Amino acid sequence: MEAPWGEAFSGSRLRESNVTKGISNSTNPLSPPTLPEPGDARQPSHAPSTSGTTNDTLAPSDETRSGRQAPRVTTPQAALAPGTAGWGDDTTLANTQLVKPTRLPPALPKPSTQVREQTPSTLQETQSFMTVGKALGLTALGAAAFFLLGPLGLALPALALGADYLSHRGWFHRLLDLTFETINGRPFANPAGPVSDTLVTVGQRPHYPLAEAYGGLEQAIYTIPLCETPTPIERLTAIEDATRGHIDNKLALFVKNDGVSNRSTYGGNKPRKLELLLGQAIHSGAQEMVISGTAGSMSVLATVLHAREHGIVPRVHLTPQLPAPRVARNLVKLARLLSQPMETSTGDTKVGSISYHEGKLGAALGMAGDTVKGRLSTGTTPFVCPPGATSTLSTLGYINAMHELADDVRSGRLPEVPKKIFVPAGSGGTFIGLLIGTKTIPMFANTEIIAIGSGSGRPNLQPKKHFDDVVDYLVEQTGGEFPKLSITEAEIGRIVDQTYAGGEYGKRTEGSTEAEAIAQANDLALESTYSAKAMAKMLDQARAHHDGEEETWLFWNTNNAKSDTLPPELEVTEPFAAEDLALVREHLGEDVLREYFN
Repeated sequence: MEAPWGEAFSGSRLRESNVTKGISNSTNPLSPPTLPEPGDARQPSHAPSTSGTTNDTLAPSDETRSGRQAPRVTTPQAALAPGTAGWGDDTTLANTQLVKPTRLPPALPKPSTQVREQTPSTLQETQSFMTVGKALGLTALGAAAFFLLGPLGLALPALALGADYLSHRGWFHRLLDLTFETINGRPFANPAGPVSDTLVTVGQRPHYPLAEAYGGLEQAIYTIPLCETPTPIERLTAIEDATRGHIDNKLALFVKNDGVSNRSTYGGNKPRKLELLLGQAIHSGAQEMVISGTAGSMSVLATVLHAREHGIVPRVHLTPQLPAPRVARNLVKLARLLSQPMETSTGDTKVGSISYHEGKLGAALGMAGDTVKGRLSTGTTPFVCPPGATSTLSTLGYINAMHELADDVRSGRLPEVPKKIFVPAGSGGTFIGLLIGTKTIPMFANTEIIAIGSGSGRPNLQPKKHFDDVVDYLVEQTGGEFPKLSITEAEIGRIVDQTYAGGEYGKRTEGSTEAEAIAQANDLALESTYSAKAMAKMLDQARAHHDGEEETWLFWNTNNAKSDTLPPELEVTEPFAAEDLALVREHLGEDVLREYFN
């Protein structure tokens, strides 16, 4: 996930406290549990349920989108199609058996019944526009301006107040969205030349269920296939044990593991988006890509890796983030990648670039400069990757993912329709795509999307407008076949929970530390900025699930999973090698080295 542009320029960069670093085994009831040894970890059961009856398949194109509740679907093992790929390897569902683990891990300690306090009326933290400090500051500015400039000086606090209000309402983020999409142009409208052989329309893909549901998309959208789909569904047995130690809550917890969406280059949630963005960039003839994000941005890292692999030269602009070991490792990886020559799409050999900026003005000027220089040097306008790789086009990747999840239910990979889906929220494309899926696929009419914010501070207007843009694009591309949906800012506020962010982007919290530790018992790697906070939310809700109803909940993992086949540049060990520190100093400067490697 990626921090929205606004949070990328946060001025506060306090280091993590000693309390939040590492894993504590104190008596605090929210402290993470002691984990089993790696050799004792319980293997998750991948097999679908073999009990229950088969219900009729609910194809989105065969039913009216009336919003009625779809029946819960369970599929016996015998109903699975032979040879259906299950988890991206040579195991097929038809041959998969439900196997009980032969060795159970040591029992996780029973967690406390205490649940972190939540905002009672709404999940979205709201902040007053006018505060005492702001009022005093504006008064002082007005008095100084009046003293120096006379009555005209009163325009300064008025302008400052207006700009601040627009930012508070979300128009700053909205303006950025529109700026990036204007520079990049309408997707696939005017190819720069003959369409590249590397591009594949969604209709030519072996299985792209969104295009199968809406035929008007089949030849309208080009992609660069990056994803190994369907991504696996796995039972979170260790996490179930951790939450039902004191309550028989009858919850079945599963993960949709997009961490392995791409095992050879970089996985997580970004490949689903970059399939479309790289398709748009290559279709437009772009030879360079301007990329921005925070110092620890995994979205930037994923985009650099996939862009290089397809011959597009990355020009990276980084902004401050709360220092942490993960951020330092990310900087080493980027410095390594962007110091190496690469072969471009035109057959030339070039080296990308990386810059670090202390604020938004410097980053904006740097990006503008690279856009102009790229146009002059290559004859084509560089593609400007939006923050978090989230655009109107790329969000289609997660609407398609919800259609994939419907296939997971029909095939038995997921035993029944999930009542709740927990997903991290940063730039918003992932959860907005899933949300639109629940509103257009009857099977998920009663599935609740719970998006957990990262401390981005993005007002609800931005995801609301993004929702509208995506729907308008699909209505147009399908000739009106896609339903005209709408959503309010208040609805977005009820979906996005900002109370787990810790008050600052990138801050490790007690809940995220616990969630990371418990997830490790399920061989599920999370990170503290996004995915662990979403898991913390699911843990708290599971512990509070007292009504005894049998429900299936799904956690959508967006964090890249480690793999032996990932590029060697991603293998970073600590203490950092002298040559890695020298690369950081050369490409990012001495100040960055002191800030993040102290």
